[in-house]
Amino acid sequence: MGGSPGDRLLYQLTDLPATLGTVFRATQGIIDHTSVLSTIELRWEVAPLTERDKAAADLGDVLTLATPRQDDPLAGVVVPSAGKLHPNLSKPSKLDLLHASQVAHLPVRNDQGTYDHTPPALLTSADVGDYIRARTAAWRHQRQRPYLPPAPSVGPLNLNLLPGAPARRRRRSR
Repeated sequence: MGGSPGDRLLYQLTDLPATLGTVFRATQGIIDHTSVLSTIELRWEVAPLTERDKAAADLGDVLTLATPRQDDPLAGVVVPSAGKLHPNLSKPSKLDLLHASQVAHLPVRNDQGTYDHTPPALLTSADVGDYIRARTAAWRHQRQRPYLPPAPSVGPLNLNLLPGAPARRRRRSR
């Protein structure tokens, strides 16, 4: 593969998961996104940008592998599972109530054409779920149709404004 050393390193860094398909472990430290900076700084003798990338492990161990790892670093790892439903499914969780409070702020016009809204009492998880679904559906529906403001209320008819009406002069009050 041709190109500059920087181009080759960029290719190696972006193609690592596709070519090696494995989890990487540093011989010292932890590999994270600052490891990319640390590797560039080490290989091209560039000064570190921050103390964090100065202390980060570099990707040298990963980039110098002649062959991909053959071991399975996740062998024997069991994914945790709750194994049961929420202990009090009838009572809404704090997360459910937080979600409902955020949905309450969605701009949904009411029958008067305003955005005033007071959420209903949300006493059960089912109430919260129904409220979130209904309010979100109303918000999506209103986003898809143009807004037509309510017709203005008409006051008493001013006959002087009708075409052909005789012009009346106003009396000046003294």
